[in-house]
Amino acid sequence: MDVLHDNSLRTWVQLGDAHESLIPQYVMQYNLPDKEAASKMEDGLFADDARRLFPVDSKEATWLSAAYFAKNAEKLPYDAPERMYVEEIIKDAAAAYDIEEDVTAIMNAVQTSELEKSAEDDDSNYGWIMIDEKTGEVLARKYPMFDGRGVKLASTYFDENRNHYPLGIRRAIARRIMSKAADYGMDTDELSPSVLKEAGFGIPRKDVLMQEILERAHLTKDAQAAILLANVNELIAGLSDREIGGNLDKIAEVIDAFDHGADLTRYYGTRILMPSDFLFDVNLKTAQAAVEDAVELDKYLFSLDKLAELPLRVYEDVLGDDFAQAIIKTGEENAQVIDKAKLADNLFSLPRPDKAALEEHLAELFA
Repeated sequence: MDVLHDNSLRTWVQLGDAHESLIPQYVMQYNLPDKEAASKMEDGLFADDARRLFPVDSKEATWLSAAYFAKNAEKLPYDAPERMYVEEIIKDAAAAYDIEEDVTAIMNAVQTSELEKSAEDDDSNYGWIMIDEKTGEVLARKYPMFDGRGVKLASTYFDENRNHYPLGIRRAIARRIMSKAADYGMDTDELSPSVLKEAGFGIPRKDVLMQEILERAHLTKDAQAAILLANVNELIAGLSDREIGGNLDKIAEVIDAFDHGADLTRYYGTRILMPSDFLFDVNLKTAQAAVEDAVELDKYLFSLDKLAELPLRVYEDVLGDDFAQAIIKTGEENAQVIDKAKLADNLFSLPRPDKAALEEHLAELFA
């Protein structure tokens, strides 16, 4: 629709309400041609000459056509090349009438508003859609995320209010926030840690997990429930890390239900943690970095970063000068600086007895 077909002037009123400051005085003083006069205009005086839409016979008409085109072009049956063609005709006319700045300002403003409106109507841009279970009607849209800034705001708000939501809703909102962050190319480090934990983006420390369950056994007033929790702890103690990791969502649901049934949620943040805060405590990126940094000697795992920071003599005393020379950085022999990559390669290829000897030496030095 263009200005000539806006019979009720509904679109013109919308444009005026939203962008009054951008309407030039010459447009405000313009008298639109009536339909009879418009019907006598030549086809070439329309940006869309085939449909006789968007008149460009004057600077006033051109400005109005620019505004109406920006608002309605997506609703018209244009393919991409035709839409670009009509837009170029309008912009060429604006240049001819020396009103390019006015036209650019209104088109940018209207197109931005339309994009925002479109985003507001898209349920995928919200973290939580509240729906009436009986009617299926959308009651509210919460956690709007139209851009990266919106994602950060949603993350902060979720961190402050997550304790008010049931587990299922917490999980859904957190995962939606993470999904939108990925859409906008954001790193997970830009989100609140609570979002990652509630989304299940982490792993537990087994000792902390067992301690949290034990504390719940102490807090509950139900003796049978306390015994049940103690049995659960024994079960977890016998599970492998892989078995625990494959059941974290289910464990979270069980503990969350127990906390609410036993009225233990009042102790969150004081005596006990929210389930997600200990079940998904270790960020997956942190865990991956720790795995990549770990090196096994005999009985224990050591941090390669820490081993590379040790004095070279630690290795000379146990493994000899040849090993020490093999792990220093090239060209820096005098500085005796350990190359972490060379250290990793040489530790990996060490015979088992030498690894055990180094581990025993480290234990003696730092016990």
